[in-house]
Amino acid sequence: ARRDFETYPSINDRVSGAMWSMWRATSAPTQTNMDALKIAREEYEPVKALLKQAIATVVELEAEMDKYKAPYTPGRKLEKQF
Repeated sequence: ARRDFETYPSINDRVSGAMWSMWRATSAPTQTNMDALKIAREEYEPVKALLKQAIATVVELEAEMDKYKAPYTPGRKLEKQF
């Protein structure tokens, strides 16, 4: 995307840019940095809600898998050791 046309900055782009520009600065953050962090915070809230929902869904699915004694899958904790 950076080669063809400009893209809308991601949350990570905004936070990283603010951090990078203040890395060795001895002055207060600029208004641009504060605005970038404010926008990143606002954009992160819906993403955070979606992540919480996804995690809850995974927990529910794992509980169902345990309920029906589904075979082990990598990354899933087993309720009981065999």
